[in-house]
Amino acid sequence: MAGAELPKDTKIDGTDLSSLLYNKNGKSNRDWFAYFPEFANETQGPYALRWKSYKAHYYTQGGLCPNDYPDEVCRSNTPLVAHDPPLLFNLNADPGELRPLDATKYIRVLEKIEMIRQQLLYDLEWEQSEVLMGQDDSAQPCAVPGCEPFPYCCRSNLLQDISL
Repeated sequence: MAGAELPKDTKIDGTDLSSLLYNKNGKSNRDWFAYFPEFANETQGPYALRWKSYKAHYYTQGGLCPNDYPDEVCRSNTPLVAHDPPLLFNLNADPGELRPLDATKYIRVLEKIEMIRQQLLYDLEWEQSEVLMGQDDSAQPCAVPGCEPFPYCCRSNLLQDISL
């Protein structure tokens, strides 16, 4: 859409969303979405995969909620749990994912989701995590309007740059 040339030596896992952006009734050409954890790895792959209105959870783990949060599953101290078969939800009927479906009654749905997951895992090229590489202060944004000489006037600790 931007007219930029795609790199020849990099595999792009993207899909054209212009029909969604420009057409009132546009649809995506991809009917699935993978949910990866913050620190994804080859061993586990995506924690969940959505296909159409169905979402299968292969792994669940607590989130960012405090450890006294009423919903225990969302607490940060909730450990990683593998699910085999995966927990399956129909997001149209249960958007809060509160009632898992009976996997034995949705075998074809789970087979389709697993086929998509296996193809995704086959196609993925795992690289070192950018997050785990650390921070490069020279790549931090400069929020000091009009500073000179740019970019040398920018520092990673912007509070030092603001004189009150």
